[in-house]
Amino acid sequence: MSAVIKVDKSRIKLCNGVEINPIEFGGRIQSYLELQDRIILHLYHNTRYSKPNYNIYRNIFCYSKQDGHLIWQIEQPYGRDHQPLEAVYKNINLKVKQKDGTYDYAHESIQHGDRIWGKVYLKPFRYGVDKLEAMTLAEYPSEYWVDYETGKVEWFAIHQKI
Repeated sequence: MSAVIKVDKSRIKLCNGVEINPIEFGGRIQSYLELQDRIILHLYHNTRYSKPNYNIYRNIFCYSKQDGHLIWQIEQPYGRDHQPLEAVYKNINLKVKQKDGTYDYAHESIQHGDRIWGKVYLKPFRYGVDKLEAMTLAEYPSEYWVDYETGKVEWFAIHQKI
């Protein structure tokens, strides 16, 4: 059963009383991925409301469900030449390895109002087997594997110009 009991643009409240409020980073919640032990938030960033030192290209944050502390902020995206990109992340997804060795998206989707989407997967994350995947929103979107423990990214694909 999901631990999320209330979501709005500025915070998530969990059934254990923990409240996660990422507004300190100058963004608003656009979507989240709830896993067994953590919640990963994807923020929409509005430069009008950001702190001067906030890196708008790192708009995905991972929090502990137990006490609400920040575990990691995603690494800034980079291109295949390893140069930093000025592109925000468009989403984060979970890909679970299937019995046949292929990967598939795994989650139950929940919509909160007309703007916030949640994805819930409450089975154990298998580190080194299952994968977190993020994509940038840019002229040439790139895809990355995201380390579950640290938020570091590994570039693996680029898409056609949008």
